[in-house]
Amino acid sequence: SEGGEGGESGENEFAKVELPPAPTADGADATRIMFRMPEVPQGAEKNPSRYFNKTDLVEAVFKYVEETASSYAAGRRFDIKGGFPPKSFRGKLNSTVADADLANSRVTVHWLE
Repeated sequence: SEGGEGGESGENEFAKVELPPAPTADGADATRIMFRMPEVPQGAEKNPSRYFNKTDLVEAVFKYVEETASSYAAGRRFDIKGGFPPKSFRGKLNSTVADADLANSRVTVHWLE
């Protein structure tokens, strides 16, 4: 079942996205993103963080959240918001982390359904 927006079959939205390996903290291009996760079950990490390269695409950040939440929210659609006032990063999936102003940021994950 190719095409469409996905989600009907409970398939993860970012299933086809490759999550690049995390750079080391002292990498020239490395930047840390901190996440605030909603409705986390006991034992799951509420405020995970990860290093990304500034040249990684925003879709890789979404992929990380999808994998992080997979044990308790598989298939759920979500958005990532940051800044003040909070803006969605969904429209920037093909931008780099640097271009989307995600470098060294704190973002909040929101369930869409």
